[in-house]
Amino acid sequence: MNPGLESLRTGQPAREQRHWHRILVVEDNESLRREVLLPAIAGAGYSCTAVGSALEMYRNLAARPYDLVLLDMGLPDEDGFVSIQHLRTLTRAAVVVLSGMDTDADRVRGLGNGADAYLCKPIEPEVLLAWIRSILRRTGTATADVAAPQRWRLVDGGWRLLAPEGVAVALSAAERILMGAFLGARGAQVKRDDLVSALAAEVPGFAASRLEMLVHRLRRKVQRATGANLPLVAIRGIGYAFDP
Repeated sequence: MNPGLESLRTGQPAREQRHWHRILVVEDNESLRREVLLPAIAGAGYSCTAVGSALEMYRNLAARPYDLVLLDMGLPDEDGFVSIQHLRTLTRAAVVVLSGMDTDADRVRGLGNGADAYLCKPIEPEVLLAWIRSILRRTGTATADVAAPQRWRLVDGGWRLLAPEGVAVALSAAERILMGAFLGARGAQVKRDDLVSALAAEVPGFAASRLEMLVHRLRRKVQRATGANLPLVAIRGIGYAFDP
């Protein structure tokens, strides 16, 4: 059972398995970014943000520190080799290249520009995660070694959602079940069928066709109350993943 759903059933909080490392994924292929990289990295316990351009990358780096940047070389708005050089001057984060450019000359140039590793696509998620763990151990970076970041969490028995900025949002019974499942999954995928089953068991008359509208209204409600977007990713054919 999804640990978030189990925690609501038992009244006990789901066990946290977080590394407290922040990883920024920069990949312009939306399917690869949202359906493979983000769920795999967040599911391994890392705090993961995924963007699709160099501009978004720089905006995120200006807003908060990261421990590792996973960088695609084929971004639409900047040459990847130039991005590596900029990253070396802007951040102490490790830089891991994930590229379809797989010649020896590309590898030499990327590493020479300052990348900590140069990996080629396609790559199995387990292999990528092994590289990430190895590089983070070697570099010794951890933005949260000083203080763990504030995260989305449920308070008041799960009836209010507390945003990282400290603003609380009151939840309905159905919204409480959703957020309990998302937060309890710790970044892993939550299957649509599991959500529908949990909602149908607790909310009289709940139909599967209502799930997407429920999620949409929850997103809008939270955005209006806190000014922040829920870090919730819809995964086609599967369900959702949430980066708390």
